[in-house]
This record gives sequence, C-alpha cells and structure tokens, in this order.
Amino acid sequence: MENKSLLIKEQQNLIDKFLKEKTLPDIVDMFFVTTFNTLFEDLDKVNIDMWELVTIIQNLGPSTVEDLKYKLNSYIDKQISGKDPDKVRVIITSNPDKRDDFLVAEKGNREES
Repeated sequence: MENKSLLIKEQQNLIDKFLKEKTLPDIVDMFFVTTFNTLFEDLDKVNIDMWELVTIIQNLGPSTVEDLKYKLNSYIDKQISGKDPDKVRVIITSNPDKRDDFLVAEKGNREES
C-alpha cells in the first residue's frame, strides 16, 4: 500500500473508505477498479523541486505561451526520461537550499537593474 500516497485524493479517500467499511460498494465501477489496479502497480515517484521550476520560468523572460509550454514540457520530459509516463507520479517538493539560491540570484538581478 506504499503507492497510496501517490494516488489522487479521491482515490486515497476511496481506499480509506473501503478499508474502514471492509465491504465492496454496491456497484463496483471503473473508478474503483482503476484505483485498486493502480494501487498495486509499480509506480515511479519523480520529485520536482518548485524552485527549479521557478528558476526555469524566470530565466525565460518574456515569452509566448507556446515557449513556456515547450520549456516546461521539456523539463518534465527530462525528469521522467526512461520511465513510463502512465506510471509516473510527480511530487512537487521545496528544497530550502534551492530557495535560498533563487532568492540570492533574484536579489542580485534587482541590484543590477
């Protein structure tokens, strides 16, 4: 059940309800089946630091919507390289060291202006 934390909230709630009630729902729908199938799959957890994303976006400067989408998609594709995208679960993290690096760089950029 280690994958439970990698599922969406609705799926986590469904699992909790099932474990609490210890009974199948009257109608076992596709959401129920998919939830439990996913729970027991080999999922790949990929951590993406939000400060890396902020830095990538900020370094773009003014850009078109397409440029922004391309840069973000390229970054994500690089992070999940070699993995099955259907089995990847992205976890957004916040590394305080990267935050500090970002703030120092941001301060330096303002002082140069």
